[in-house]
Amino acid sequence: MTAKLQYILFFCFACFLSFSQKAQIKKDTLFFRFDKYYTILSDNGTSDYLNWIKETNEQMSHTKTNGYVYINSHSAPVKNLQPKKVLSIKEYLENRNFYFDGKYNRIVESSKVKRFLTDKYFIFLVRGNEFIEAKNLEYASYYPRRDKDWNVVENHVKDTLFFKLDTSYIYKSEHFPGQYFLREKENEGSFFLEEVKTHKNLRLDNNILDLKNFIRSSSIYNKSTKQFNVYRLCTYLYEYKIILVRTKENEVQYIEVSAGQAIE
Repeated sequence: MTAKLQYILFFCFACFLSFSQKAQIKKDTLFFRFDKYYTILSDNGTSDYLNWIKETNEQMSHTKTNGYVYINSHSAPVKNLQPKKVLSIKEYLENRNFYFDGKYNRIVESSKVKRFLTDKYFIFLVRGNEFIEAKNLEYASYYPRRDKDWNVVENHVKDTLFFKLDTSYIYKSEHFPGQYFLREKENEGSFFLEEVKTHKNLRLDNNILDLKNFIRSSSIYNKSTKQFNVYRLCTYLYEYKIILVRTKENEVQYIEVSAGQAIE
């Protein structure tokens, strides 16, 4: 192959690669009205927790939601854009399409925001005659939080996930009473389930799931490394009441647990 022919082939390949990359990042644009209670910009936030509690109490009284949108990276406002339609970001996100799966949950799932909104569109917030490009939009839950007496306040409106206590996969710790570990490779620390209380004669709202299949079929599991992301699993499970179902001596036990992460 001559040097000239090699150069031509290389040039064609480079052009093709450049075209493919541009095609991959092509997105439509959505415009949302800036909502001062539901939409928080990074330069308007507070780093003080007590002030955050005070501010979010006011936000919650107006939005009547369990969370809000946080923009932690945005460009300087621009003008003279002409959107055909300006939407309500609250109405766009606060619905069953973006909530965690279940009948009762009213918490927006961050992975759905990424998959169905931020990965698909360029986003501008419309504030008066200004247009703020939201370069990094995330959803944040108000929970857990603390009340005026510093007691932890949980979000009690949750669906329930039932998992079979499969002892070949879920084993009880010999060193930490009431904790269960998984026979899995893990990422970012050790995942555990900790007993909260035991129930009897619970009504099964959903089918009993297999935790191993649940994890390995989800987006938090990396099939190439055969590891799962502990933080993302904990964050996901926090939005549910978790019950381990165990049959012992012909008796069915329902063990309520909470998910946790031990940093090594």
